Amino acid sequence: MNQEDKRMSYGKLRPQIALAIICATLFSVIAILVGMSLGAVEIVTAVIGGIFGFLGGVSLKVLENE
Repeated sequence: MNQEDKRMSYGKLRPQIALAIICATLFSVIAILVGMSLGAVEIVTAVIGGIFGFLGGVSLKVLENE
């Protein structure tokens, strides 16, 4: 293997996917903090399930494009 084969191809790293992951994480953290301050366990549970579902869907889409 030469040096070019070992490098990561940054052409496949889409900035909109990275931005979506960052925004979803920030919104989820805010929603969890609000849910905890209200004492609403169902909100916290829904947000945690939603973020894992979103990240799973995004990771499958990224793997599908490779």
